[in-house]
Amino acid sequence: MRTSVILEIALIAAASCVVERNASEGGFATGDAITGAATTSAQTAGGADGVGGGYPNYTDATTSWGGEAGGWVATDATSGWSGTNPVFFLPSGSAVVADPPPPPIQGGTLLVAKDGKTAIAADPDRDQIHVVDLDAAKLTFSVALQPGDQPGRAVEDADGFVHVALRGGGAIVRIDPKTGKADLRRTVCPAPSGIAFDATLGVLYVACETGELVTIAPTAATPSATIDLGRDLRDVGVRDGAVWVSRFRSSEVIVLSAAKPAGKLAPKSLPLPVCDGVQVVGTDVHTPTAAWRMRTEGATPLILHQLAGVSKLTPKPGGYNHAGNGSCARAVEVALTAFAADGTATLATNLIGGEATVVTDFALEPNGKRVAIAATGGSWSKLLTNVAILGKTGDLWQSEAAVKIAGEVTAVAFDGKARLIVQSREPAFVAIRDASLNVVLIPLSALSRFDTGLALFHLNCGIGLGCASCHPAGREDGHVWNFADVGPRRTQSLAQHLAATAPYHWDGLLADVPALVHTVFTQRMSGAELDAAQTSALQHWLFSRQPPAAKLVADPAAVARGKKAFMGVASCSGCHAGENFTNNQAEDVGKGPPTQVPTLLGVGARAPFLHDGCAATLADRFAPACGGKTHGNLDAIAASDVADLVAYLESL
Repeated sequence: MRTSVILEIALIAAASCVVERNASEGGFATGDAITGAATTSAQTAGGADGVGGGYPNYTDATTSWGGEAGGWVATDATSGWSGTNPVFFLPSGSAVVADPPPPPIQGGTLLVAKDGKTAIAADPDRDQIHVVDLDAAKLTFSVALQPGDQPGRAVEDADGFVHVALRGGGAIVRIDPKTGKADLRRTVCPAPSGIAFDATLGVLYVACETGELVTIAPTAATPSATIDLGRDLRDVGVRDGAVWVSRFRSSEVIVLSAAKPAGKLAPKSLPLPVCDGVQVVGTDVHTPTAAWRMRTEGATPLILHQLAGVSKLTPKPGGYNHAGNGSCARAVEVALTAFAADGTATLATNLIGGEATVVTDFALEPNGKRVAIAATGGSWSKLLTNVAILGKTGDLWQSEAAVKIAGEVTAVAFDGKARLIVQSREPAFVAIRDASLNVVLIPLSALSRFDTGLALFHLNCGIGLGCASCHPAGREDGHVWNFADVGPRRTQSLAQHLAATAPYHWDGLLADVPALVHTVFTQRMSGAELDAAQTSALQHWLFSRQPPAAKLVADPAAVARGKKAFMGVASCSGCHAGENFTNNQAEDVGKGPPTQVPTLLGVGARAPFLHDGCAATLADRFAPACGGKTHGNLDAIAASDVADLVAYLESL
């Protein structure tokens, strides 16, 4: 019998670029025309592909989307959507603020059960789990959870029960799809993200943002094992006797197996593919970031992720539109990486003709021939698609078709009949699209959770970028950018009580959110000029973001000693002061011109550290390379003090 998870760790970097474009190199001009009138249960839509401006006409009791070629017009009595913005679908002078503010889009909330006809749709915006009969095209159950649970990934066990990770609730919950009952809730870690079932051992694995990989039996009340793999875990899967775990911001994959004796940990770095004829090593071209989704059930494990540029960015109008050459040309690109049995990686970029933005999920067709990708950033656009279909040619995945679904697409799947299943967060529905391009819409909830701020944050602003491209999940991508005027600058986190930490940017030159929006969204990202109502709505949503969960305290005594050193001999609290651990000033830390003092809330979750990313770990921050004596009283602290300081910082 295979033992549990812990024996061999291989680190696999999800790769950089392969040059693959199809005939629609400049962007797809086709989408599925979705038409039809509302019904109380499901809506059937006509099927021929539209061309040019012929995107969806979708009507239900609350929303009317018009697909006229001459102007993308929409009205919504609930949300106040109306207008003809040529880039994205948000009208001037109208903004909606949801209460409470919706969480950032994470994707990956849709599961089709093993029977091939039952869909389980987690709904983090409404804290519900919906069970859908796909063959009957009807909602069978909606399961209410606790406020703030934010259900996400789901997996089915051997007995047909579905277990759902509650990202905001620190737990997993078991659902019976046949009865709609949630009968077993277990606390597992502060922020569970991924979940998988090991049919051989009969256990569940839960990957947690705070670094824990938890093993728990499907019927057990408490975990049987927990190991710490380091923060930022995302997805987990089981394949060929090994457990695969992805890390979100670095696109790293960790493989754990029993292939070697216990204690023989063998980290291994695998070569990256070639982009534009150049072997990608270290800082060449683009580097992997933001692994939105990993799946291990197909012929080869696949990971959908982003690539961030390392060429110099120019902080001028349109300056974020180009950070490289050829197929990896934008500041942030999208890629699908496949891992072969020997660990080599093959990557496809330029998905959906290069227009994919904020890709939050993907699914593999049961026969392994097609992949569907949720390109969430295109959901608010007249011109862009929000679902991409990729076909496989040899070992390469290439764009095959583009689909437009009239909603905010967040998750995709295939059912047992190979029909495409799409989940929209707003309006809340599941769409079924068959091989004849017929579409059926199944409403999940009448409660609107539309929010102008969330839409502005996630939408494609027009050049293939959105705020969420560099700030995935409403946080940051961990990438250190190379700016032409100021040099290296690490993406700053947005999940840190922004309302109390102005002014903004590392140099502190942007006094408030309107200045930030105008400088970055409108000028550098080439987005539209937002009016006061839209800017206010975006600010409201940004200010709702909270720091990520802290790790569980393993050694309270070390945390107490670290706090004492922080407030005392290390002289940290002079600048990192108050409840937000910042004086909101620009200070000289021995690394060039003065930079804004960041809050330390949630600091353990945002490596690398400092404005230039000089510290890979919190311990490295206390090394001479990160400011030396200018940055705290390093002469007064010993190695043991550093360990205690790290324990304290991890607890914030």
